[in-house]
Amino acid sequence: MNKGVISRGIQIPFINGGDNITGIVVDAVLDTVRTTNPDGSIIYDINDKDVIGVAESIVSRALNQYVTVDNIAADIENKYGKGASIVLIAPIYSIDRFSIILKGIARTAGKLVFYLPEFDDVGNHCVNIMECYSEICASENCECVMDGMEWKNRKYPILDCRLHSKQFPKPQKMIYWHINEICSNVSPDWGLLGTTKATEESIRLFPSIQTSNKVCRIIKKAIRRKTGKNVVVCIYGTGCLKDPVYGIWDFIDPVTMPGYTDRELIESLSYGTTQRIHRDLLASLMNLTSRNETPIVLIQNYFKD
Repeated sequence: MNKGVISRGIQIPFINGGDNITGIVVDAVLDTVRTTNPDGSIIYDINDKDVIGVAESIVSRALNQYVTVDNIAADIENKYGKGASIVLIAPIYSIDRFSIILKGIARTAGKLVFYLPEFDDVGNHCVNIMECYSEICASENCECVMDGMEWKNRKYPILDCRLHSKQFPKPQKMIYWHINEICSNVSPDWGLLGTTKATEESIRLFPSIQTSNKVCRIIKKAIRRKTGKNVVVCIYGTGCLKDPVYGIWDFIDPVTMPGYTDRELIESLSYGTTQRIHRDLLASLMNLTSRNETPIVLIQNYFKD
């Protein structure tokens, strides 16, 4: 019987720092596809080009990829000086995503001037977020100005907080940094892009390209050794979907996939009414399948034809 695309979420125990993430993923996938024949022999219901997706969150958690509020404050002080007045351009309106970053900035800055568009990069409205961000600044004894026009009249240093700010060139003759350049000594690819609150004093980083690709290669080799099948393995982020009712983008991470094994497959174009990169389509499907409950996703028959 011909089967269409199948996407299955695979549950695993909570991942802690130091866990063998590659071994856990391989065992979980094989347990899911393992079948025992009447004669006692074992077969695996997995095929060449089946896609194994691993959520970026469990990769960085297992590998202890975090920075603290004090780490952020130290880098801000190094770039802007202690007690500086800094303009924050368009931070994301998400307490989970930005509150710890803001706490680190406010811990060393003297004054923060917010430029807040009506909607952030993913479509969240700024209503109610101003009070929250003001409270965070107050808790760190940092003056807070929610007047986005004030910075245009003064030559304040700027921190560009837009999610995909690599595309924006730096102005000349002024102190101007992108959020992806903060803590880049720890996270060279993304800086503080794609981070998520871990504790009240730390955030979890988005995994690097090198780390993600290494994890993918190890998983791919282990699956091939045990099953003989040449699967595709990737680390996926938030996908690239837009809610048609509320207009909210799901594209919060710097890229949809920081790592994958088969570049020619993942980066090729799909054929349909609207052509899209397979990498983005797969990440979106994985994100919808997992919804933070099943951080491993097995997609079968996607590349069947």
